[in-house]
Amino acid sequence: MVDMYVALVMHKRRQIAAGGPLPMVPEKYSTAVLADLNAIGLDGYGEPLPIEPPVEEPQP
Repeated sequence: MVDMYVALVMHKRRQIAAGGPLPMVPEKYSTAVLADLNAIGLDGYGEPLPIEPPVEEPQP
């Protein structure tokens, strides 16, 4: 079921959080779905996660 909801979020058919235009992922699956989405670089709406710039180490 988690894989199905991950695919639905990826294709903009479901979302994790309430308040948007799409139906929600059931609460009992939301944590696992969000973890899988984050692992592939997506947020709870199927959008790419922001890319953080690399931190440069100070030169001595």
